[in-house]
Amino acid sequence: MKTSLKLYNINIIIGNKNIKNNFNITFIIINKNKPQKAKTIMSKLNTEVQNAWVQMYTSKFKLPETKIPCTTSDCQVQTTMFGTNLHTRVIKFGGIENLLSTFECKTCRAKSKAQELIAKLTAAKV
Repeated sequence: MKTSLKLYNINIIIGNKNIKNNFNITFIIINKNKPQKAKTIMSKLNTEVQNAWVQMYTSKFKLPETKIPCTTSDCQVQTTMFGTNLHTRVIKFGGIENLLSTFECKTCRAKSKAQELIAKLTAAKV
């Protein structure tokens, strides 16, 4: 996306006084002919790919992709992690191997918590 800035002089007449103001007006030009970046859709990480990611993280402290797929079976959500967010999650999960093998997205965590709550409520009713 490119932006260009033009300055216009506009004369505004209020009563008998002529007030001259400068207004900044921004025009946004979108180039529709530019090819869009292809989005890579990654399924679950297999052990070979996971080991390669672990080796890259231990050597460079970053992953080859910024998105980490959810590990639940029916979910296709990918969560963006890089920089300090990635490092704090690695510490929280106890290592990069645990993060890559047990990470669940926000919606899957909410579903599992709801299922646990339902199970507790049904057990309490009986």
